[in-house]
Amino acid sequence: MTGPLGLLAARRAREARLQGEADAIAARHEGARRTDGAPALPVVLVPANTRALVALPEVAQAGFRVHLDGVMADAFARPLRDNALAMTAQEAGERADAGETASRDPGLPAHMVLGSCATCRGSCCTAGGTRAFLTADSLVRVRAQRVTLGVPGETPDAIAALYLDRLPAVHYEGSCVFHARTGCALPRGLRANLCNRYQCGELTQLSRALGETGAASAYVGAASGERLERMALVGAAGVAAIAMDGGAVDA
Repeated sequence: MTGPLGLLAARRAREARLQGEADAIAARHEGARRTDGAPALPVVLVPANTRALVALPEVAQAGFRVHLDGVMADAFARPLRDNALAMTAQEAGERADAGETASRDPGLPAHMVLGSCATCRGSCCTAGGTRAFLTADSLVRVRAQRVTLGVPGETPDAIAALYLDRLPAVHYEGSCVFHARTGCALPRGLRANLCNRYQCGELTQLSRALGETGAASAYVGAASGERLERMALVGAAGVAAIAMDGGAVDA
């Protein structure tokens, strides 16, 4: 079968095969882990970032500086918000973007987000490029946040330095300039509003699976293309990497 229907059928078959592989690995690991008759944990697939780590190219650094200068000029052309005034719903949402929580999904604890994203290694970050998803709205929020913290005399150069000083020496090739080995090189308060709000469909599936089973942990497999790249047991205790034969490995 060819055409869109054929492609859809092939994709579903591939996803079913990868899910089956992940289920089998989890079952072998569960056989060694569970001794109390507890129900099996959910098994969820997320994308897998397989890009190589390389030195951050100078051209990427220069491209980010050009983008930052543009959105900075827009942000400083807007009036600085008076934080003593009541906030609109949008402003409250933007303020929440600077928070430390990693999830706004009540069914998905922050540690499940962090562990799943660590297993994925940031596939959603790869589209950030030299823009890092930053907009003037994000920088207006950062300016207001700094005023709230009592930082006086903030200038475009001072705000720019917060970003430029955090550019990593090494990042994932062709990905966001801040996409480093350990995740985002920016603290959450400096990240783009989109980065702080985004939840991929796979995390939504994980939230649903946790809700349906009542489990507090889950097996998370990271797949790219035709391969299951990584598996981990994710829970409040952390992330335990699992070998492809179902045994535990060093994280």
